[in-house]
Amino acid sequence: MISKIINELSVDCDKFFDEVADLNQERLDNEKSTNIRKEPDSRFQKVGLYKSIFVNTLNKYGVSLSEKENALISSVFSLSKEDRDKLDYVKIDKAFEDK
Repeated sequence: MISKIINELSVDCDKFFDEVADLNQERLDNEKSTNIRKEPDSRFQKVGLYKSIFVNTLNKYGVSLSEKENALISSVFSLSKEDRDKLDYVKIDKAFEDK
């Protein structure tokens, strides 16, 4: 499946991942600043790659995944049951580097 994504990306994977990382960081920063305003003493810090950002950016680059492929990505690269909406960025990045 990783090969399919790489083959369907019409641009360099590094450019794709740079965009995904920038969008993800922006969302994490927004969440962090929102939470700090709500709970100033909190040590709130969420990590991971939002699945929605990853999938939406794939779609933007012309790569569409089936429901089965989305489920597979979620099961292989998800962080934990507590962060079901996030992928483990380190694992997914390594999978793409190894291909």
